[in-house]
Amino acid sequence: MIEIEIKFKVEDPIKICNLLVRCGAKQYPKEREVDFSFDTYDRLLSRQAKLLRLRKTDKETLLTFKGPIIASRFKKREEINIRLDDFKRTQDLLNQIGFVGSFTKEKIRQRFSLKDTEVYLDRLPFIGYYLEIEGRDKNILNLSKRLKLDMTEAIKESYNQLFNLFCIINQEKIKKFKKKLEFSFKCEREFKRSINK
Repeated sequence: MIEIEIKFKVEDPIKICNLLVRCGAKQYPKEREVDFSFDTYDRLLSRQAKLLRLRKTDKETLLTFKGPIIASRFKKREEINIRLDDFKRTQDLLNQIGFVGSFTKEKIRQRFSLKDTEVYLDRLPFIGYYLEIEGRDKNILNLSKRLKLDMTEAIKESYNQLFNLFCIINQEKIKKFKKKLEFSFKCEREFKRSINK
């Protein structure tokens, strides 16, 4: 399956939620998601612009493979998802066959569904709120217009890339933090406390 999506930075999440509901989108409860990215010891997947991710939510475990990004005005890439029922055993299996954890990310996600289009409002540590719209090209364009989103402000970078950019911009503050910065809400709270002392 080819995943087609676009992402926008969100400054007013309540406004976006209200607009989505007015557009007729079905709103689902918020969920906490933790993503664990895996790679080979020599980072073969990363070098080939591929991703192997194990996601844990309150309800399920999802193993995902994503292929390299296909050139497009949107972010397009092959995606294969497998739903599983045992996070720990899947993690152990990946380790046993030679994959190692390369990156961990936490987020709070709220899903909206509108016909053939899926929308996700994500809150992430350090980098804030983002809106992801997934669907056909035409549907993405139509919904973006209805939500008054400017396509010139669309983002193709992954959350991991945006977090890495945050780390580069804030490297002096991170040095004073004296701990490895993790992409988690707990680390975000500790980081904010340390710079506000």
